[in-house]
Amino acid sequence: MRPDPGAGSVDDCPLCRAGYYCPNDTINVMGIPCNETFECPLGTAMPMECREGRYCPEMTGEGIPCPAGYFCPNATGANPFICNYTEYCPPMSAHPQICPMGYMALPHAGLRVGITTSCLICPGGTYGNDTERRFCSPCLAGYYCPEGTRYGFENPCHPGFYCPANSSEPTPCPRGYYGKDKRAISAAQCYRCPANHYTEVEGQRSCKQCGSSAISVAGSSTCMCKGLNRAFHISDGSCRCKSNYIYYDETDTIQVDEDSDKDCQQIVKPRCTPGQMRSPATGTCFFATDSAIVESCTDKCSLNDASGTLDSNTARSD
Repeated sequence: MRPDPGAGSVDDCPLCRAGYYCPNDTINVMGIPCNETFECPLGTAMPMECREGRYCPEMTGEGIPCPAGYFCPNATGANPFICNYTEYCPPMSAHPQICPMGYMALPHAGLRVGITTSCLICPGGTYGNDTERRFCSPCLAGYYCPEGTRYGFENPCHPGFYCPANSSEPTPCPRGYYGKDKRAISAAQCYRCPANHYTEVEGQRSCKQCGSSAISVAGSSTCMCKGLNRAFHISDGSCRCKSNYIYYDETDTIQVDEDSDKDCQQIVKPRCTPGQMRSPATGTCFFATDSAIVESCTDKCSLNDASGTLDSNTARSD
């Protein structure tokens, strides 16, 4: 454009000012004002439609960023469009957005500017995939829905568990029971372990066998050893002698940690004489002055240091 007379060259023609346009092959003195819904940056020959995410009143140079809580599609004029329930609009939105799946729209006063203020995560026991996100639906029986679940069929209940309607997490079958059904809906679908079987933890698909050395009644969480004074070991299903008990096998050899259904006998320890102590580790008797025990004591419990003590009941030094 050239608002003043006396130009000597093209260099005397400044760029068309922002908010105006200066067409080619036209005597552009001041430029033509940019119309509403168009933007005309500095040096514009022809106006262009206001870009999406911006709005353009009359004589706009660069489109004005759309404010939060409003949306501005392509060619928006002086008035951005307000975001209504159930949508939200961050700054420079070209279109309103809906809450993510697993959420519901939150009605509230004021502008709807973002997820944190305008959307509420679906609580446990529900899921959210309503088209407009107006509500969260109750979780279906046979499925569970943690917080923020998107689909009702997203989390099927696995064997060993059951899921009534509105479950936020699966409920495990109790100890002594097992679950074999997929998508179970009630505790009635947890079945008792048969006799001579057990489950020691919740949520099991099957029961373990007691083994040849133990028995159980139906619905047991452990087994009972056939032999007296034996303890059932859940880890491997064996029946081993309790502490301070032994048994003799077919070769008359002392056994302690072997699995068997035979009775265990209590270990008989010799009576200690007056003044002696019994070692808790070996069960043997000794005097506090015995060289063997003195060597195993700490420095504080040595004969040369009277600051320590030796407990006569436990034979432990301190």
